[in-house]
Amino acid sequence: MFYPDLDSLRAYVSGVVQDWGQRTDFGFRDFISYSTAQATDLKKDFHLNNWGGIGDYSQGFVLLPVSTTPAQVERQFPAFVKKYFLLPPGVSASISLQPLTDIHFNEAYNDDYSRKAHLPTLYGLMGIAVFILLLAVINFVNLSTAQSLQRTKEVGIRKVLGSRRKDIAFQFLGETFVLTLLAVILSLLITPPVITLLRQWMPPGLHLEFSTSIVLFLLSITFITSLLAGWYPAKVISALLPVLSLKGQTTRNLVPNRYLHRGLIVFQFTISLVFIIGTVIVARQLHYVLNKDLGFDKDAIITFSATGPVKEREVLAQELRTVSGIAVVSRHKPTPEADFQGTTSFTYNGPTDRKVDKVVYQDADTNYLRLFGIKLVAGRNFYANDSSDEYVINETLASQLGFRRPQDALGRPVKSSMGNGPGNGKGSIVGVVRDFHSGSLHDAIPPLYIDYYNRVPNMSIRLAPEARQPATVATVLSEVERLWQKTYPHDKFSYTFFDETIANLYQQEQRISGLMRLAMIIAISISCMGLLGLVTFTVEQRQKEISIRKVLGASIAGLFRMLTLDFLWPVALAFGIATPIAWYFMHGWLQDFVYRTTIPWWLFGFCGLAAVAIAMLTVGFQAVRAATRNPVDSLRNE
Repeated sequence: MFYPDLDSLRAYVSGVVQDWGQRTDFGFRDFISYSTAQATDLKKDFHLNNWGGIGDYSQGFVLLPVSTTPAQVERQFPAFVKKYFLLPPGVSASISLQPLTDIHFNEAYNDDYSRKAHLPTLYGLMGIAVFILLLAVINFVNLSTAQSLQRTKEVGIRKVLGSRRKDIAFQFLGETFVLTLLAVILSLLITPPVITLLRQWMPPGLHLEFSTSIVLFLLSITFITSLLAGWYPAKVISALLPVLSLKGQTTRNLVPNRYLHRGLIVFQFTISLVFIIGTVIVARQLHYVLNKDLGFDKDAIITFSATGPVKEREVLAQELRTVSGIAVVSRHKPTPEADFQGTTSFTYNGPTDRKVDKVVYQDADTNYLRLFGIKLVAGRNFYANDSSDEYVINETLASQLGFRRPQDALGRPVKSSMGNGPGNGKGSIVGVVRDFHSGSLHDAIPPLYIDYYNRVPNMSIRLAPEARQPATVATVLSEVERLWQKTYPHDKFSYTFFDETIANLYQQEQRISGLMRLAMIIAISISCMGLLGLVTFTVEQRQKEISIRKVLGASIAGLFRMLTLDFLWPVALAFGIATPIAWYFMHGWLQDFVYRTTIPWWLFGFCGLAAVAIAMLTVGFQAVRAATRNPVDSLRNE
C-alpha cells in the first residue's frame, strides 16, 4: 500500500533499534507507532479502526501461550470476523494463523515485505545434485572396473600370499573411501568461489558455514558414496581366481557383466538427455515470454518513484516535460505489467446490478495510455475531472460486466470499491482499451480499470525516437537527475528501464534456465567420461579379437564401424526412455504459464541427434586408437 504524504510527516525519534546482522525476512528500517499514526492524517491510509481495510500490507503478530494450540485460537475467528468486519451483503472474509517459520517458503500467503523462496526450485536443485552424484558414482564403477584389468596380477599375487577375498574387497573399498574423502575436501575448498561465480542464481547472503548437521551430512555422503561406488568393483575384483589372474585370463570373467555397464551408460545418457531437452524447452519459454506482444509499449521507458508532497511531484513532472529528448511524462501507481497489482470490486449499476470481484485497478494521470501505447477500442481517455469519476476499462472487464461489444459499455454508471475521486467511486465508463497483460504470463489477463488519481508516487518517462542512442540516453538521464536533485536534494535518484522490470518478473525462470544449462553441461561431461570408461573396458576385452581381424584383412574403417555401432543402442535406448520423461516434466512445468510456447516433435529429434553426436565423438577417439594399434603387440604372447 502507498502512503502518499508519509515523507512529510513531522515526528520525533523515540528510540533506536539494534541492527539485525543475520538474514531475515523482516528488513524494516523505520517504525512508527499506531498512536502516532492515529493522531495524524495517516489514519485515513492505515485504516486503524476498520477491519475491512486489512490486506497483504497489514499483518498482525501474536504470541500464543505455551498451553494454547493454533487450532484453539482459529476456532474463535469466525465469531471475531462477524463482530468486527463490516462487510457488504454477499461478501465473506476469513482470517487464519500462519506459523512464523512458514513465512519464507509458503507462497500461499501473500505479503509485501518477505523474501519468498521458491521451494520447488530448491527441491529441483537437490534432485540435480543427487543425479549428478549418481552419474559420478556410475562413472567410478565403470572406470574402476576397466582399470581393474591392469591390476589382475596384483590381486592374484595377494591371494597366493594368503589374502582373503574380504581383505581384497576391503582394500578396494578403502581406496574408494580415500578418493571420496579427498573429493569432499576439494569440494569444500572450491565451494566459496563457485558460490561467488554463481551469485546471480543464489539467494543474497548465501555462504558456506559449518555446523553439526552439515558435518554429519558430509560424513554420511562420504560413506554412502564410497559404498555405492566401491562395492561393485571390490566384489568383481576380489572374486578373480589367482590362477587365471596370473595367466592374464581374467577378462573372460568380466564379459557377462557387460550388460550392467551398458545399463549404467543408458541411465547416464537418459539423465543427460532429460537435461538437454529441459534446457531447450525452458529457453524457448523464456524467449516466448520476453518477446510476446503484451499489448503495450515497453521500450525506451524509464520509471522511478517520487514520494513526498503531491505539489513537488507535480513540479518535477512539469519540468521533465521541458527536457529535450523526453516525449511523454506520466504519473501512475503500478506500471502496466507489475509484480503486485491491487484488486477491488467493480459494479455496473444497470437494470440489474452486475458485480465483478478481484478487478485490477491502476491509478494514473491522463498521459498513462499515451506513454505506454495502450490502445483504445472504444470511447476516449479519462479526464482530470473534479466533479465525477471516469473509468477506462479493458475488454475482459467489459465482457464480465455483460457488454457484448466494447462500445456498449460507454457511459454506463459504475462504482468502484476503491473510489479515490470526487465521486467516491461512483462514475461512468468513458473508454475501453484492448486487453493487455497487467501481470506475468503465468496468469490470465484479469478484468481491469484505469482511473484518474494524482496522489501517486511512480513516474515514467518515454524517450523520443531521436533520443534512444546510448550517448543521448545518458545525456537525458543526467538532466533528469539534475531536476530530481533540484526537487529532492536529500534523496538519491534511482531508476529502472521498464523492459528490465518486465524481465525481472521471470527471474525465477531465468535462474532455472541457467541452472539447467549448468546441470546439462555437467551431466554430459560426466556421461561422456563414463562412456569413455566403457569403451576402454570393451577395447581391452576385445583387443585380441581386433588384432586377429586385422591380420585376416579387416580394414580400419570396418573395425571403427564395429566398435562404434556397438555403443549406438545404449544411446538410442536412453533417448527412447528420456523423451517421455522429459515431455512429462516439462509439459507440467509449462502448465504454470497461461500463455506458453509449444513443444514440437522435432525438438526431441534434434536433442537425440545431439546426444548421438556427442557419444560418437567420445567413442570415436578410442575406436580409432584400437583399430590402428599394431596387432603384433596383442598376439605376441599367444
